[in-house]
Amino acid sequence: MDNPAFIWFIIGVALFILELLAPALIVMFFGIGAWLVALLSLLGVNNVNTQILVFAISSVILMLTLRRYAKKWFKGDSNDEAEGVSGEFIGKDVIVTKAIPGGVATGTIELKGANWNAICTDPVEKDAMVQIINRDGLTMEVKAI
Repeated sequence: MDNPAFIWFIIGVALFILELLAPALIVMFFGIGAWLVALLSLLGVNNVNTQILVFAISSVILMLTLRRYAKKWFKGDSNDEAEGVSGEFIGKDVIVTKAIPGGVATGTIELKGANWNAICTDPVEKDAMVQIINRDGLTMEVKAI
């Protein structure tokens, strides 16, 4: 346990585990920094002040330069709200399952086998066909067709 490389390696593992518990794609770069110091320690750099300095500088540089790329790896680069889910619903013709009173009062529509809250500027009767024109969270804005 006196081996600094082993200690830095364990610190890196602990930081990666912490990243899994609170994923923000920040702590993992400090884990990589700890592993870099472990490698340096194996190469003979055993000054504690140098190790801490390398750990701090490498971790921050890694985080500032690679975090945006890592976010794409883990989350992808699609924007579900703008391009995916909302865009998929706009323009669809659906059936009203509970009358929509008009204005801000909600009724319901059926879309892909699920009921969604719906609003419309004009009242719409049950079983009428409407078209989705916008989405705000779990509420669809529709117009009569």
